[in-house]
Parts: sequence; structure tokens; C-alpha cells
Amino acid sequence: MNDKTQKLMISSGRVGYTARGLVVGVIAYLTINAAITYDASKSGGTQDAFTFIQNEFGTIVLGIIAFGTLAFGVFLIIKASEHKMNF
Repeated sequence: MNDKTQKLMISSGRVGYTARGLVVGVIAYLTINAAITYDASKSGGTQDAFTFIQNEFGTIVLGIIAFGTLAFGVFLIIKASEHKMNF
């Protein structure tokens, strides 16, 4: 892997894993909140997490997390393209 690709992979991985962690954290919060209130309808997945982020923190924060999710996709594409498989 050349230096430019390696730097892109590292930086997109950092941003992407941070965004992914935030989304998983919001999903965990929604699940815990549903358990505490005994209301399973408050639990949710990724779509509910993005809706919660937009409602609580606004469109700008949602855009930042969406950019981070895109960076995670770039990281995975680079990782897959550089992976060598032996048959």
C-alpha cells in the first residue's frame, strides 16, 4: 500500500469508527431507555438512532455523523481492496 492510500485509510478509519461508535452508543441509549421505561417501542435500530440525533442535536450534527459514516465506508473499501486472499 502506498503512503497516500495508507494515510487515507488511517484517517477515514479514525473518523469512521468514531461515527460508528456514536451511532452504536445512541442505539444502546435507546435500548436502555426502553428497558427502564418498560416500553419496547422506544428501542430501535440505526434509523431510530439517526432520527434521535437529528431531533436532539440538530441537522448539523447529523450531517457530521453522516460524513463519518461515509468515511467508514471509504475505510472499508480501501481495506477490502488491499486485502490479499490465498486460495
